Amino acid sequence: MDLFDNAIQMEKDSYNFYLEAAESLQDQAAQRIMRELAQDEKDHERALRSMKNGAEVALETSIARGVKGIFEQMIEAESNFLDEDGSVTDVLRRGVEIEHMSVELYHGFTEKAQPSHEREFWKKLRKIEEKHEKLLRLTLEYIDKPNIVLENAEFLFYDYNKAP
Repeated sequence: MDLFDNAIQMEKDSYNFYLEAAESLQDQAAQRIMRELAQDEKDHERALRSMKNGAEVALETSIARGVKGIFEQMIEAESNFLDEDGSVTDVLRRGVEIEHMSVELYHGFTEKAQPSHEREFWKKLRKIEEKHEKLLRLTLEYIDKPNIVLENAEFLFYDYNKAP
């Protein structure tokens, strides 16, 4: 299995995890976050397939804009995540693990890549996965405090409107 095949499989697995998580959770905000992550992973898979076929690809993510909107809506509704059974927490923790594995994998691929455009692609993909991981960690940390997430300097630090 080459680098691209390995990465494509990881993105497919991540997509499936987030999609299944969205379907299994009761909390609508958590479902939306999982669907946003699933969409990003599906976009990564498409980009990887294009790169494997020799095309140069621009990677983008809009996950934080979507998640920020979710937190803003929670604040307006004065609601918190519904996590009485711990299922949201469990999913977020597993998501952190998945994203961390992606970061590590893509870091290794960055060092192995020969053409500079491939090296830059892996580097950008790694940075997006790092953002996913940090976003999940932050969400996990403040699972019942959505207003703190929006005020947190680490969350505001990420400029998700520009390419990685």
